[in-house]
Amino acid sequence: MNGYGPYLQHVVRKLEKMNKLLTIIFMLQMSLISMNSFACICSADMELQEARDYEYEKSEIVIVGEITYLSSDKKAFEIKVIEKLKGDFQVGQVLQGKNNYYCEPIIDSLGTWLIYGGTENGKLTINECGLSRSFDKPEENLFFRPPPPPPPSHPDSIIDKRAREKEFMERIEEYKTIAFKELEVELTQLRDRKM
Repeated sequence: MNGYGPYLQHVVRKLEKMNKLLTIIFMLQMSLISMNSFACICSADMELQEARDYEYEKSEIVIVGEITYLSSDKKAFEIKVIEKLKGDFQVGQVLQGKNNYYCEPIIDSLGTWLIYGGTENGKLTINECGLSRSFDKPEENLFFRPPPPPPPSHPDSIIDKRAREKEFMERIEEYKTIAFKELEVELTQLRDRKM
């Protein structure tokens, strides 16, 4: 038995190291799982008008505002209320806001925005998977209009490739036009509700 003493001690040390390694791997996996559990999956499982009605009803705040400040990490922003469509804020009031980095839409640029949201700890928050969007690029809200698919990538002649690229660019422009028109319709409906 004495001959096995050093060998058993060696095996025990190896098992202890393996146990520590397995514990570290387990903890890393759990932290990754918990990080991913904060992410959301947005889907357009309702018609646009139904989504507009739902978004309005669930929102504490609906405003048109000017994003005047956006932190470099895009987690915080300031918005000056231009038009109050729902909520207890005054035109001209500046609100502090925070982005939910795990879910769209995210305030990612300065300029005028239509905002649907609420407040959390005194800060404006954007509704997850909602209809908030920029006036400059309303087509970037993917909730109700997914972007047009890219042109096919099979090899063709240069002329065919250029024709496909032109067709794709025309579809993008059509998509942007539709997104701007939908924003106008939505603003009209929101203003009518306010009255």
